[in-house]
Amino acid sequence: MNAWIVAGVTFREAARKKLLWTALIAGIGFLALFAIGLHFQIADFNRTAPAFVRYQILSGMLMIGLYTVDLLAVVMTILTSVDTIAGEITSGTIHAIATKPMPRWQILLGKWIGFAAMLAVYIAIMFGGVVLIVRNIAGLSPQNPFSGALLVYWECLIALSVGIPAKLNAFSGRKPNGIPG
Repeated sequence: MNAWIVAGVTFREAARKKLLWTALIAGIGFLALFAIGLHFQIADFNRTAPAFVRYQILSGMLMIGLYTVDLLAVVMTILTSVDTIAGEITSGTIHAIATKPMPRWQILLGKWIGFAAMLAVYIAIMFGGVVLIVRNIAGLSPQNPFSGALLVYWECLIALSVGIPAKLNAFSGRKPNGIPG
C-alpha cells in the first residue's frame, strides 16, 4: 500500500526537521533538570521530612514530570505537523512524494502514520525517562505507567487528527471556508 511508503518518507522527513530535534533536546534538558532537582529535593527530605510528607511530595513531583511530558508531546505534535501538506504544496515537494497517481487519502494516511510513529518514539523516550528517573532516584513508581503513556499518546493522536480537515482543504486547492481558489 502506498500509504506505508508515504509514512516512511514522512518519518524520515520529520527526523530531518530542526523543530523535532529542538523538541528532543528540550525534552532531554527537561529530564536532566528534573533528575537534578529531584536528587536535591530527596537529599533535603531525608534530613527533615517525615515519611508520609516525603511520599506525598515525591508523588506530586512525579505528576508534575508526567504533565510536563504531556505538554511537550502535544506542543511537538502540533508544531511538527501543522504545515506538512500545505507547506509541501507551496514548495512543490508534494510532486516528488506523489510521483505515481495515488489517491489523496493514501498520502494523508501515510503522513498521519508517519507522524504517529514519530510521536510514539518521542513519548516512549520522555515518559519512560520520567518514570525511570523517579524510580531510580526516589524509589517511587506509578501504578500503571503504560496506561498513562497510552493516554498521552491518544491525546497527541487526537491533536494530530484535528489538523487533517485543514490539510485536506489545502490539498484539494480550496480555502478552509470552502471558497475555491
